[in-house]
Amino acid sequence: RLLLSLAAGQSFAMYEYIEEQPVLLGNVGMAHRTLTYFSPRSHRQTHYDGPLLGPAGASPIPLYGLQHVPGLLGRQVRIPPGQGLAVMESSLVRAPVFRHRARSTDFLLVRREGGGSEGEWHLRSLDSLCAVGQTEPLQELIAPNSRPHAARRRRLVRHMASEVRRRYDAAGIDAMGFVELVVEAMQRWWPIFDQNLVKNECHDVLSEASAPATEMTPEDVCMMEATERALRRLRALGLAALQNYDKAVVKAVSELELLEAKQMQLWKPLARRARWILDQLQV
Repeated sequence: RLLLSLAAGQSFAMYEYIEEQPVLLGNVGMAHRTLTYFSPRSHRQTHYDGPLLGPAGASPIPLYGLQHVPGLLGRQVRIPPGQGLAVMESSLVRAPVFRHRARSTDFLLVRREGGGSEGEWHLRSLDSLCAVGQTEPLQELIAPNSRPHAARRRRLVRHMASEVRRRYDAAGIDAMGFVELVVEAMQRWWPIFDQNLVKNECHDVLSEASAPATEMTPEDVCMMEATERALRRLRALGLAALQNYDKAVVKAVSELELLEAKQMQLWKPLARRARWILDQLQV
């Protein structure tokens, strides 16, 4: 925990995403790597002489001729001669990273618990500031009303209940005596639509002879959180019924546009609003 604290004094890099709604985001403690590349002006050039690339300014890998940037946007990106590019890659996403110089008036204020009621305050300078470009998901995005999503959600609930069960067993306490307390505590972590699922899975796990073996990865958690963020955003826009950008919805919008195009005069045209809804379902 101390090693991950920005108050400890170690070097750090600050990332700013250009996307208003990044599709996938890693959680605290999840790692990524940054690879740097450059395109030589000629075959004789072996060293990069341009501005620093990436958060650490690592030495880039040369890409000669028509070589593309490995893995980025389906191998469709090529670097102009003499220029370089940094790419961040995690188990969730891949994206280009562009280094910026922070202004002298920019800083980061960190609050750390301890040292009295107000905690400890630390002022850190921004030595490495980067903008993250368009992210490319490396995990399959599953529709919220699909069976794979329901299976993942059930697996996560069972894993949480199993962890609670193991802790009760380690303390020599019968978990079934506190089942209602466990259910109430776990339901705080899940949307109201999943309350019955949480209750049923908790009862099943806590009543079994031993804590069942479950598997949950950090990527599973990030995928579930991404889905919930997207659903909350759609509900905030008033799109509670529509959740997927599918062929049926696209066809209906296209037919509405054709129908309204044939009308001489419309009091309240709907095609533009429908097209906006399609755009929001893709974000």
